[in-house]
Amino acid sequence: MYIKDVEIDGFKSYGRMQKLVNFDTQFNAITGLNGSGKSNILDAICFLLGISNLAHVRAGTMDDLVYKQGQAGVQKASVTVTFDNSDKSASPIGYESVPVIRVSRSVIIKGKTSYSINGSNSTMTKVQELFRSVGLNVNRPHFLIMQGRIAKVLNMKPHEILGMIEEAAGTTLYDQKREASLKQLRDKDETIKHIDELFNNDVTPKIERLKAEKEGYLNFQRVERECALSKQKLIVFEYKSKLSTLNSGKAEIERQTQETGEFDELIQRAVEEINEMEAEMRETNEALASESAKTKGNLQESLKVASKEYTDLLAQVEKLDEDQTSKQKDIAFKNNQIKSDEKDIKKFEAKLVSSGKDVGGDADRRSELENIITTNQEKLSNLARGQVDDGEGNAMSLKGLIGSLGTKISALETTNYGYCQERKRIEKDLPKAESDLGKISKDSARLEEDLASCESKVAEVNSKMGKINFDETIYSDNRRRVEDIKFEVENLRTRIRDEKQLNGLEVNYNDPNGYVNTSDIFGTVGLLMKVKDPRFYTAMDTALGGNIRNVVVKSSDTAASLLKCRMQNRISFLPLNELKPRLIRPDALRRAREIGGPDNVWYALDLIDYDPKYEKAMQFVCGNVLICSTSEVAKKVCFDKGVYTRCVNLLGDDYNPQGIMSGGSSISKSDATMFDKIDKIREMTNTWRGKERDLHNTRESITEMEKCRSDYHQAKSALTDLTNQQNRLKSKLESSDAYSLKLTLERYKLRLGELEQLITTTEKELESCKTKLEEAQRNEQNEAIFTANEIKKAKKELAAAEKELQSSKDKFIAAEKLIQDIQNELETLRESIVGEMGTIKQLELEIEELEVQKQQVIPTLNAAKDNKEEKEKVLQGYIDLQRNNEMKIENLKVLQMEKIKERDQFGLKKRAAEKSLEALGNKIKEVEVEVKEIEKAHEFVIHQREHFDKPGTNFVFTGETHETLKAKAHENAKMLEELGKSVNKKAIHLLATSEDTFNDLIAARNSIDEDKASVMDTIKVLEEMKRKALIEAYEKVNGDFHSIFSTLLPGCGGKLQKTVNDENALVGLEVRISFNGQFKESLSELSGGQRSLIALSLILAMLKYSPAPLYILDEVDAALDLSHTQNIGEMIKKHFTQSQFVIVSLKDGMFNNANVLFKTQFLDGSSVVKRIPETGFLA
Repeated sequence: MYIKDVEIDGFKSYGRMQKLVNFDTQFNAITGLNGSGKSNILDAICFLLGISNLAHVRAGTMDDLVYKQGQAGVQKASVTVTFDNSDKSASPIGYESVPVIRVSRSVIIKGKTSYSINGSNSTMTKVQELFRSVGLNVNRPHFLIMQGRIAKVLNMKPHEILGMIEEAAGTTLYDQKREASLKQLRDKDETIKHIDELFNNDVTPKIERLKAEKEGYLNFQRVERECALSKQKLIVFEYKSKLSTLNSGKAEIERQTQETGEFDELIQRAVEEINEMEAEMRETNEALASESAKTKGNLQESLKVASKEYTDLLAQVEKLDEDQTSKQKDIAFKNNQIKSDEKDIKKFEAKLVSSGKDVGGDADRRSELENIITTNQEKLSNLARGQVDDGEGNAMSLKGLIGSLGTKISALETTNYGYCQERKRIEKDLPKAESDLGKISKDSARLEEDLASCESKVAEVNSKMGKINFDETIYSDNRRRVEDIKFEVENLRTRIRDEKQLNGLEVNYNDPNGYVNTSDIFGTVGLLMKVKDPRFYTAMDTALGGNIRNVVVKSSDTAASLLKCRMQNRISFLPLNELKPRLIRPDALRRAREIGGPDNVWYALDLIDYDPKYEKAMQFVCGNVLICSTSEVAKKVCFDKGVYTRCVNLLGDDYNPQGIMSGGSSISKSDATMFDKIDKIREMTNTWRGKERDLHNTRESITEMEKCRSDYHQAKSALTDLTNQQNRLKSKLESSDAYSLKLTLERYKLRLGELEQLITTTEKELESCKTKLEEAQRNEQNEAIFTANEIKKAKKELAAAEKELQSSKDKFIAAEKLIQDIQNELETLRESIVGEMGTIKQLELEIEELEVQKQQVIPTLNAAKDNKEEKEKVLQGYIDLQRNNEMKIENLKVLQMEKIKERDQFGLKKRAAEKSLEALGNKIKEVEVEVKEIEKAHEFVIHQREHFDKPGTNFVFTGETHETLKAKAHENAKMLEELGKSVNKKAIHLLATSEDTFNDLIAARNSIDEDKASVMDTIKVLEEMKRKALIEAYEKVNGDFHSIFSTLLPGCGGKLQKTVNDENALVGLEVRISFNGQFKESLSELSGGQRSLIALSLILAMLKYSPAPLYILDEVDAALDLSHTQNIGEMIKKHFTQSQFVIVSLKDGMFNNANVLFKTQFLDGSSVVKRIPETGFLA
């Protein structure tokens, strides 16, 4: 569909009817002078198309569209356009069968506007829909490019340019559908809101109230049943209790009768056990009294013999070790002597070399003097023959010398000339090379800039890597160090555990069921204390004995839990909550110190350090022991009546006030006490903890480096890439013509410097030859005087050289003697070293012999040590046995007292049981009477008796008492009375009805939620369709924009650069222009004409993407010169053949390309228009 004819009457400047007929289907132009009404024709077409925004037709009100606003007698403005509708494929919807469509629109002053289509009245909506169906939406007129639109396009922001693309792509349809979908969502939300209000204000409160009333009714029925049941349960409970009391009473009578007989047996058994304990204590005391002293004396004597044998053998081995050490010191002394001699040899050798150099230096001088003598002798011989030396060793006459110098001067002048010519040539070529370099240096400069930038980045990355807290070597070393420390930690942990197990200080148990809380096990006594002074180690070891291995725990429950576990060895536990301190009385301690003196008696508790929380355990094991300096002090203190306390002397002899004494400690001076071993364990533990700290710190260091490792490797990778790029740029730069030319320039400059030096040297040599020539010429003129002077000079130099030569020869003889003396001294020192080394070998043989002797003694020593240790173990075993017997007696005494107490308690219990039996018999008779009364009053108890206490029946009384049942029965009766006053018996039916309503509303709300989800899916689909359409439009318009702009302005290019947001979504388009491949930073750098071409190219690209049947352009070429206007006209004519263009232009470059031209004039106060024949365009 295209415009065929236009009729304008009373519209704006057209006071009379004007007809524009036979429009071309493609390119129509309108021209005329300014103010003649050209643009008013376009306004009239827009007016007819149904435009509602009067700003597009340059009017404020409808009255402005009437000729002179009705003041010239014209009260109506009308426009009629005839459209050719012969192309059915491009026809408006509903008009496919109409070949011609004639549309009219008119407006009356102060009146309404009216429409007609093919003579029938119509509305603006129908007219707009007609044109919109063929792509002519006059209210979003992308087909309309009026005056000023070009400037607006140039000033558009990125999102506005994107809006133009959206308009061209037709995505507004998607926006309309999306808006409609969003409206549906809002309507759905309103409906949901209304439903929620019904829920909150009506349905839910009503349901909640009815539920409460229903619950009240159900509760009433439940309480009614419970009330009856509670009364029955109370009766049954009382009945059952009476029966239970009756049965239990009878059983108790039988049990107590039997128990009374058992008490007699228990009393008899206790008496027998008391007598047995008395006999066992008597036998143990007799054994201790008869064999104690004799057996212990034999064992001590045997240990003494074994100890002496071991000590003698140990002294023998130590003597062999001392001899070996002495000889090793002799070897060290000899080695030091050899090193001293070797240093002296080096000094004499250096002195020998120095003397040789002096002799050699004098030899050089003697040779030089001999040459001087020979030279002067030859000179005298030559002078005698009338000849002189030419300075190069040749003898010739003065005439010959003058000739030779002349020849040399001539050669030097020729050489110098050649140098000067070469310099001139280079100086001539140098500016041209510099100029050539300037012409081609742009590429090279760009490469140099890139290289400098790359080198800067390399330096920056190197600096960044220097700041990163990561070092590959340290990181690798730390990783290896972690493995090494882990090995050391595990090794130390194993050694500590083994050492503890070896000395019985490890608590080993198996707790698969988790009975034990490990934090309640504090450890063995020995590890929980520290003896302050090592001189008390032996005494404290004896004082503690086996207690040193006892385990301190928090409570007896902990000990019981440990006993449930499978212990790997027998262990005694000291629970802190059960221990009773065993302390020496203060007066006994004062008395002990008075007897022995404060420096000879020490309280064992004062000699140790420990954590205060273990005080009970320490008081238990050490609180009743005194440490004494000697045996005499220990005896006095121990058996004094005011003290009477166990004492141990520093050698480990043990004195017990009960008469038991043990002496000769099993710990010899050379052996380690238990506390020495504990110190070793503590030392290893401290080392282990230090290693653990090192491991933790090293792992933290690795962790810190791990945080930076990724950054370091990224920086390292970037540095590798930059270095490779740097090498590529260097290679590219070195292979460029500019670089080769630059090297040539550098060679020129270098050669110029060399030539300057050569010319200077040649000129100096030339000057010297000229001076020699002048001197030779003067000497030739006074040859006799010259010869006499030269002879005199030669004789003088000859005499001086001969004198110095004789003196040098005398010095040489003296130096030869000094060298011989040094060589003799060196020989003496070397012989001394050989002798010392022989002595060392002899000493090493003696040490080996001593080692053989020691190895022969060591097996005997080890056997003696084993024998001594065996004797010590036997003695210690005997001492332990004695101690055990003493403890056995003490334990028997305690048990005997407990049995006597137990016997007396049994007697008391027997008398109490006999009285209880009598009272119980009377009570049973009373209960039997009460049971019969209940059965008579409540017969149901007899029938329900078989159901008592059976699960699932009403008569199960778990956790209930008579008082609770009685209270519950009373409470149920009272509750039943209260509930009967307010119960609603219709609540159940009303609740069912309200719940149906509630479910209907829930179903409706769920249906709306499903509809909302469907609408949201539709919106997502529309968004995706819009995105795809927009991307397609962008790619097409972007390509056409570049093509059109490069055609209009050859050598240039353009593109639409995307602007995206943080979500990478397209939010705008920016115009970018390039000249000769270089994009401009800003469009403000361009001329007004260039900017107009950009805007036109963009507009034409969008017109080409989505062609409308009609385009109206109003003076779009205003800012263009003639050539560009001509190009645009040709482009429209050739490339936009699918649409009809109506263009207003003042430039013949535009309208000369048109197929139809209309020309306007302003005559007699009104615009007129006429169609110009094609042959008259240029006129």
